Amino acid sequence: MNAAGAAWIAVALAGCRAGVTHPLDDSTPATHGFAVHRTEHFAVRHDTTPAKAAWVAERLEAAYRAVWQFCRRFRLEVRPPAGPLEVILFARRDDYERFRTRAGPAFEDAVGFYSSKLNVAAFYDLHQHPEIRLIDEAIRRIELVPDGDSTGGDIGQEPTSAKTIDGLRAGRDAMVEEFNRLVLRHEAVHQVVHNAGVFGQDGCRPPWLVEGLACLLEVDQPDDAVLPNAYRLADFREAVHAESNEGDARVAHAPPTVPASLSVSLVELLHDFGAPQHNRAHLYAEAWAILYYLTRMRPDSLPGFIRALAVCPADAGATRAAESAAFEAAFGRPDGPWEAAWIAFMLDLPVEEPRQPPRLNLPPPQ
Repeated sequence: MNAAGAAWIAVALAGCRAGVTHPLDDSTPATHGFAVHRTEHFAVRHDTTPAKAAWVAERLEAAYRAVWQFCRRFRLEVRPPAGPLEVILFARRDDYERFRTRAGPAFEDAVGFYSSKLNVAAFYDLHQHPEIRLIDEAIRRIELVPDGDSTGGDIGQEPTSAKTIDGLRAGRDAMVEEFNRLVLRHEAVHQVVHNAGVFGQDGCRPPWLVEGLACLLEVDQPDDAVLPNAYRLADFREAVHAESNEGDARVAHAPPTVPASLSVSLVELLHDFGAPQHNRAHLYAEAWAILYYLTRMRPDSLPGFIRALAVCPADAGATRAAESAAFEAAFGRPDGPWEAAWIAFMLDLPVEEPRQPPRLNLPPPQ
């Protein structure tokens, strides 16, 4: 990760209907006097450096390509957005916070969110995030210690302070990179999906599918495969309280029955997504896991399922019934055996080296 990209965190706010745009102009108070960095699909207004704007725009374009690649792979009809997708980069967190309040109280304290109220994405300098500021302050304190007081005592030994600073900087940059993957890329996928009409103009948008797709495309995918998202897989394993086998790169298989500790049951996931009692990280991980499972095990049925959602009944109850009927027609009844097979498949996936994922304060599902 280069220096230009080391300090950005994102939120996205995009219109729910396909092709909806609400472009900003120079009279918009929040962006008055901002420069504009334009790419093929985005207009990035910013009050920071051109290099930082270009770094963020590059990752936004990567999200755009990921959506189009997914749609080609699964034969989904999409159309280019009506105009460039609007993005704002704030140099100061306070300015971002004032802009964020326009989206309403539901997104209070969220590090990234999606709203139908505005069709723009907004970012702020992550070096102003409290956790990053603590790391930077720790680095500054260590740098003030005289070199003679920071070695381990052995001649020729590298100063302990240098090792500590390198470790702190590496951890800080890794945290920023994963924030940008799980927030910037995630929310940019939402923005592109909705503006491109992936779910149709007035189609049903099951929250588990909307969030599952954004989670799926947080990582780059090859043309001929669908790869797992290591961060979401780790959260999924936590959701079912699975433990890794010590010294083994593979993990324990799921039990033959659904674990009693599953955070959100399959029925809840499909029909009551986002209930207040649900753990947000587990909820998103399970949404990702369902879609990943379907891309691997039922890839031929997935396009028909999404197309069946294209016409959405106006009544909320009818919408849920239509979504349930479409799911069962495409993939079968989501009963206990279905859920157990899904969990077994997911827990049989290889896992990467243990890591501490960033615990994001995610917004309510859309």
